[in-house]
Amino acid sequence: MTSNDNKTCYTPLNEWITIVAENLPNLSQPQATVLAIFSFGMVLAKCCALTAVVIILAPLIKVRENTLRQRLREWYYDADNKRGDKRLQVDVSSCFPGWLRWLLSAFGDA
Repeated sequence: MTSNDNKTCYTPLNEWITIVAENLPNLSQPQATVLAIFSFGMVLAKCCALTAVVIILAPLIKVRENTLRQRLREWYYDADNKRGDKRLQVDVSSCFPGWLRWLLSAFGDA
């Protein structure tokens, strides 16, 4: 995955990135992409430990472990602690309405 391309070489992850972006429209595309990568890795690793997620995902998406680790870390950093000039802090409270709609739609058929 290149810095200016939000697609990976792993199709199931690309599908998950699309689903996350559609259901959390308040996130920027890069924010939705990293959230999708992190959550996908948690499922594969069967835990939320950053190191476990990185070890399992890096070979799948053909990214160096340290590069992926930093990308995932910066997702949850405050804006002041992120690299670059235009980095934004994720306002998780703004994700709640989209997340709730998504959750309720999953149980709508039950």
